[in-house]
Amino acid sequence: MRGSFMLTTQATWLFRSDTVALFLASVQNGTAQLPSPCKHKYMPHHLCGHCDCLNAPVKADNGLTDGAIASSESNWIKRNVRIVVVDDFPAILQLVKSILNAHAGFEVVGEARDGYHAVALAEALKPDVIVLNVTMPTMSGFEAARRIRSRFPDCAIVILSSHKDEQFIAEARKAGARGYIEKSDADEQLIRAIESAVKGEEFFVVE
Repeated sequence: MRGSFMLTTQATWLFRSDTVALFLASVQNGTAQLPSPCKHKYMPHHLCGHCDCLNAPVKADNGLTDGAIASSESNWIKRNVRIVVVDDFPAILQLVKSILNAHAGFEVVGEARDGYHAVALAEALKPDVIVLNVTMPTMSGFEAARRIRSRFPDCAIVILSSHKDEQFIAEARKAGARGYIEKSDADEQLIRAIESAVKGEEFFVVE
């Protein structure tokens, strides 16, 4: 709108001095916009707060204060689940990594081939989940699980093993594991086990 502008008498708006100057300048260069009712009782960035909310911060059209980041489902970016994989067989290690990296929202951030290095990676990387084999050199998966759980209780542990003996499952629970699945079921069950583990739920599937 160029030239003059009109403010209706039906609504009363209070302006900060600096905002008035900006608004008058926009009238002169033809970019001014008339005030419009705001959804959340706030005006857009270029105007001050509504007269009914003088002490409230200025909000944008999306209802957020300046500098805020929306957290709605439409624009919230979820952080990936960070996973460390531990197995002494390179072929199994690569297979598990491929399964996990192919799943949206999962990210393999480290790998190890024994329990000792699993504990070291837990301390260095602070992953959300560690997928552990049981029988490994230097330190077993159960011992590694116990140490990791005692030092990093927020790290969820899922045991991926070729053993399906009830004794192994009971030992996994004692070590603090939240999941236990057979390696033969890794392509079908591992994703579900990790999703349950990060929620604090248990997932034990052994036929």
